[in-house]
Amino acid sequence: MVRWLISSGLVGLCLACGGSIEAGQDQDTGGANPWSGGSGPSGGAASGGQPSGGLTGTGGTQFVEEPCPDLPAPDPLVSCDPLGLEPSLACPAEYGCYATLNYPTERCAHSQFVSECRYLDATSVGEQGEPCAGPSDCKPGFMCVVGAGGGARCATLCPLDAADDCPDGLICGETDVPGYGVCY
Repeated sequence: MVRWLISSGLVGLCLACGGSIEAGQDQDTGGANPWSGGSGPSGGAASGGQPSGGLTGTGGTQFVEEPCPDLPAPDPLVSCDPLGLEPSLACPAEYGCYATLNYPTERCAHSQFVSECRYLDATSVGEQGEPCAGPSDCKPGFMCVVGAGGGARCATLCPLDAADDCPDGLICGETDVPGYGVCY
């Protein structure tokens, strides 16, 4: 029962993504489909839900995902300048500017850049390398990122299109947020 639910859920998930599942023929076994219990390349019958021989191209099904249409990215929602370079886009006192992305919930959709002023509370204190659970856990001018440092960490923002002003020993590297990097 559990195996059926997992299998049917996986097939349903694949089909919901807009792709198709195609049955393939086995070139190595003369067209026999090892998933149906026929003889495999090793001479034995397939059993236990596995094709005998375990070779690529031995039949079964192949998932083919439909290509995404060329859709434009949504317009960014810019309320402030996370790097603090544009005085006209500064946040009011007691607020900090944070850059984030709204990730898509649908296949083929693009992420949307968002910069917004958020209230600075007692948790908005994270600096370079300190753990964070979300954007507001870091000081303004920092971004909460997941990288090679073992979990989410605050990292200093840096512009990708200008000379980096990262602390000694660090370089400016790309993030998912277009135009913004972090020092690592």
